[in-house]
Amino acid sequence: MTSEQRMKRIGELLSKGVSLMLAQARKAPKHQPISKKTLNPDEHDDISKIILLFIQKVGSASPRELESRLNLGRRTVLRHLKKLHKAEFLIKKGNTTATTYELCKDIGLQDVTSGTSCAGSIIPKKAAI
Repeated sequence: MTSEQRMKRIGELLSKGVSLMLAQARKAPKHQPISKKTLNPDEHDDISKIILLFIQKVGSASPRELESRLNLGRRTVLRHLKKLHKAEFLIKKGNTTATTYELCKDIGLQDVTSGTSCAGSIIPKKAAI
């Protein structure tokens, strides 16, 4: 087999491989991103409860500590901390990398699971923890 024939054969094999690969790609189902509607809303409440129970156990925690100790993503932790702070379950102390969160003094384990905030009001079902 000459060098020219070898190159022609390699080109044929490559073109056949590429055409098969493209045909498979067209047949494969496209991955659709998960929308907020497909996520289980109760899952978020469970994460918030876990964060509250962890902070209750250790006293105070930084977002970085929560990420590593609870094996959660950075954005997930920050989203839940923001929600819990807004609902008056947590007190935010410090700024930027020195930020820590602790439970409101008036809140206990019973309040964490029942959905009562520091202000004593019952959190609406949508925002309840």
